[in-house]
Amino acid sequence: MLRPKPRFALLASVLLAAVAPLALTGCDSGPETYAYQSDTYSPKTITVLDTSTGEKILAVDVPPGQQLNMKFESTRQAAEKTGKDTLRWNLRPWGDSSLEKSSTLQVPPPSSRRIDMTLRPAPEPRPLGGN
Repeated sequence: MLRPKPRFALLASVLLAAVAPLALTGCDSGPETYAYQSDTYSPKTITVLDTSTGEKILAVDVPPGQQLNMKFESTRQAAEKTGKDTLRWNLRPWGDSSLEKSSTLQVPPPSSRRIDMTLRPAPEPRPLGGN
């Protein structure tokens, strides 16, 4: 039975440890997208904050049975370079992630914004009319 030489195993480990971070650097996977769902026992308020000023840019009380869809249009790298991004958002029934009939808003780049989720008191009944 052949056993690997200790030097080979050490070299392979060092090489793997050195190459793995390189594979992750420069990853700019594209625009960020989020969906936040509310239900009767978990009604959510989503707030987008400008961390450089503390300003609330957007605050949405997501009704039970609905979800807030958000998409930051630029890649992280592009938004950081220009110093701004565009947020496209809407409220839709659960499971509908489309951004049809969405609103847009100019927002800071990722390094200067934060998304907060808070839970409202529960239970909160669904609005009349279905969704």
